[in-house]
Amino acid sequence: MNKYHLIITTSMFHFIKKHLAASAIFFLSIGLAACGGGDSSSSSSPTLNLNAAYTGYVKAGSTITGDISGYCQGTRKLTFTPTVSGKTLSGVAALISNEIETDSLVAGSSEFCKSFYSFNGSTSNPIYYDPTNVTPITSGATKNGYPLGYVYSNQAAPPTSVTAGATGTIATYLAYTGDSSRPSTSGTITWTVTADTATTLL
Repeated sequence: MNKYHLIITTSMFHFIKKHLAASAIFFLSIGLAACGGGDSSSSSSPTLNLNAAYTGYVKAGSTITGDISGYCQGTRKLTFTPTVSGKTLSGVAALISNEIETDSLVAGSSEFCKSFYSFNGSTSNPIYYDPTNVTPITSGATKNGYPLGYVYSNQAAPPTSVTAGATGTIATYLAYTGDSSRPSTSGTITWTVTADTATTLL
């Protein structure tokens, strides 16, 4: 049994609010049997079914906690619920996970911080995935006739066989505010696989 870390990262990963971190990295420890063995005497590097690990991670849901630092101090927790079958706002079949945010500020925080970090876990934001590949898909939301939110392209499911050091792209995206036909930001969701320890692989 070899253990790996799956790292899903983007320059501004939109599932983490920009005030939590300028760049976000998701660590997922995966315990899966790896072909080729895992000791130093093995002649080949073990492989991992990243596709199964990634899709299982998304479908099962997760919780991520990060620090609020700077003028405001505290923690921010993002909970992603297990996926359920449904449809996007434009009627496309999808798996849906709800993102729920809970902010906790230190005692004595200013009114500004309290208003800025005001999520208490009572609201949620749906995230849509392709039912087959479990890659993110566009919600179909619009405002004033313009796209609203993230519009995805170039989606690619992670491969079924990878070794430590492998990297790839899940999707690229454009973010829209609903006030213009021009995107406000753009980015790429990527993944990287690293060994759990320095001696796991050759």
